[in-house]
Amino acid sequence: MSTSSSLTAGGSDLSAMLRPELFRALAEPHRVSLLLALAQAASPQTVGQLTDCCAVDPSGVSRHLKVLREAGLVEAERTGREVQYRLKLQALTTELRALADDIDTCCPPSSK
Repeated sequence: MSTSSSLTAGGSDLSAMLRPELFRALAEPHRVSLLLALAQAASPQTVGQLTDCCAVDPSGVSRHLKVLREAGLVEAERTGREVQYRLKLQALTTELRALADDIDTCCPPSSK
């Protein structure tokens, strides 16, 4: 995608909000399933607990969680030999709302 002066929102560059790692993380159905499972969980979850949410083996779940961590959507905390994962819901909603607001400011719908 090329950046241009038309991609500015309220003086900020909209292209800065279009983080590829966020879109990469959200573009894979298994990762979305993992996010939903973490959102619905009453407590942090291990890889073993999360394997039931999607038909992926534990190593695949670990790889998906790594992508979600790198995108800033999930945090991990080691407890003994296990790693507990939790959704960073506030970070996700804040980022998506800011992106939607910037798009609305930058690129209002056409009047057709």
